[in-house]
Amino acid sequence: MSKREKGGGEEGGDERSLITFADLMTLLFALFLVLFASAEPDGEKFARTAAQLNEAFDVQILSGSGGNSTIFDQLGDTVIPPIGENRETDFQVLSDDLAVATLQLGVPDQVQVRLNEDGVVISLSNNLLFAPASATINTSAPAVLNRIATILSEMDNAIRIEGHTDDIPVNSGAFLSNWELSTARATAVLRYFVSGGAVAPDRVHAAGFAEFRPIADNTAPEGRAQNRRADVVIIYGPEDLPAPVESPIAGLFGKD
Repeated sequence: MSKREKGGGEEGGDERSLITFADLMTLLFALFLVLFASAEPDGEKFARTAAQLNEAFDVQILSGSGGNSTIFDQLGDTVIPPIGENRETDFQVLSDDLAVATLQLGVPDQVQVRLNEDGVVISLSNNLLFAPASATINTSAPAVLNRIATILSEMDNAIRIEGHTDDIPVNSGAFLSNWELSTARATAVLRYFVSGGAVAPDRVHAAGFAEFRPIADNTAPEGRAQNRRADVVIIYGPEDLPAPVESPIAGLFGKD
């Protein structure tokens, strides 16, 4: 066997060892990111970093052919996609963030995060937000609403605030039916976000659905409690806000 042939195996071994070394360095770097994020007092940064690392490891870190991880660009710098661009990633980030926040605030069962066909939905219990048959926000609600407002301020997505009730007719002179009650509650939450500057008015709209979009069985008290809620829907894809339409009779009137 020639020296060239003998050397071929050694060169292949060196190449494999370099790939193994590169894998090790990538894993160590990822570990450093997690440790750095966990050392920060901001739970949002930790949750976001963890979600991005999970997404990267689920796809590919470094293959034997020299593939690139999704958390690195071509220059080797870390790439953290802005929140609001990937529905599944944002769902995980928001779930982790609000789980920590609501636990700290003592209301872990009052906020839920889920996915639907429109995007990410943050469901707020009416027990947290409103008194029975009322559309005035409780004094205990702003702490949670402020945390959600901070999240929304970092995004450009369109937002729909939905009001929902159970199927028991409203017993209040202020509202004729659950339609008016659910719409007033949605508008109250919308007004809170807009007045605080977290959401631009042209990004958000309100909708009242009364009892007609339940997420649980209205025949049981537990189910009715789940159905009484306000949903903050973060919309992905084309905005569903209606475009301004010029009136067809606008040109029929001359100037004064």
